[in-house]
Amino acid sequence: MDLTQLLNKELGLENLSQEEKEKIIARFGESLLKRIILRIYQFLSEQDRKDLEALQNGGEEKINKFLTEKVSDLEKIREEELKLLLNDFKEFIKEIA
Repeated sequence: MDLTQLLNKELGLENLSQEEKEKIIARFGESLLKRIILRIYQFLSEQDRKDLEALQNGGEEKINKFLTEKVSDLEKIREEELKLLLNDFKEFIKEIA
């Protein structure tokens, strides 16, 4: 299941306009990437941190390739952060609904 399908299912985005869905999905993706980067920062050497910072504007694909090479349990971290962020978004939606 891709991120769009997951968010539609888990957050109940079906009733929103396409534009609203796209905004939420984009924000979620950005937040997820930031959380992952913050978490794995502790595993990186000083040089790797500098290299990662240099890639920040290089696109998600380059960042993913770099992180995959440098962090052995990246997929586990991604899954954990996805679950945590999804729960945060669910709580937020409950608060504003």
